[in-house]
Amino acid sequence: MTKPIESFFAAPLASFRIKMDRRNGQTTTSKWCDYRLKSGQFQCSELVDSTRDGVRSVQFQRSYPRDSVVQLLSAMNKESNSFPSVRSLAFTEEDKLQYRNMLDTIFRYDGYFDTLDMYRPPPSTDIQITSTIKSFSDVVNELPTLSDEQLGRAIVAFRHWPSDLDVRYMVEFTNTAGDVVHVELDRSMEVHLPLLMPWKVSYRTQAWHWYGKDMGRFYIGSQPPANVPQILLQMMDPKWMLLAVAASLDADRYGRIHRWYQRPWKK
Repeated sequence: MTKPIESFFAAPLASFRIKMDRRNGQTTTSKWCDYRLKSGQFQCSELVDSTRDGVRSVQFQRSYPRDSVVQLLSAMNKESNSFPSVRSLAFTEEDKLQYRNMLDTIFRYDGYFDTLDMYRPPPSTDIQITSTIKSFSDVVNELPTLSDEQLGRAIVAFRHWPSDLDVRYMVEFTNTAGDVVHVELDRSMEVHLPLLMPWKVSYRTQAWHWYGKDMGRFYIGSQPPANVPQILLQMMDPKWMLLAVAASLDADRYGRIHRWYQRPWKK
């Protein structure tokens, strides 16, 4: 799909809404933040909460430069569906430290090896644990040497998504002509790719899937932190991307297929 929302830019962007709907039986409650253009900034002053008891609001101030929001939409127009490239990934020293700590937790303390037939008989030895932690840790330095194809295979192979079908996460962009681009977290396949939230975009008569690498952080950052479910924050943790690549390389090299029986971010 080439430039699917090109006609949307014929009129200036006027506003956008960050919204979450939660269904409970026959009742649906909504929370949203409206951003309107003022002095070159999209500004929000409140979080509106619609419940069975009525509508109330909580003060919340956040603003975005107009150009940054337009840039986000432009990425949607240019990259209708794309995974990140190796070159686009960057990890801080803190990211790498958290990843190594996570490996220690998974392999040394969670009894991971004792759950898989390919590592039996349990208990696993310290040598086995140490060797696997090292090979998984090495991916931090090896990642820049991989091809985009290898990265894509790793991303697709590592899919986890806890069912939460009673909640909808949405963003609606509206221009001055009244056209609307609707972006909703896609729950149809119940999957999640590391660092990527799967979105379904609708515009006029078109609808398509989009893995926009910046939309997730934009959605999370556009509302009060207390309103953001922990699941969304944990989905965007960089260490899951490193784990995905390490598991994929381990499968390629040694034929070991890693399955994370406990969904990593579901507590």
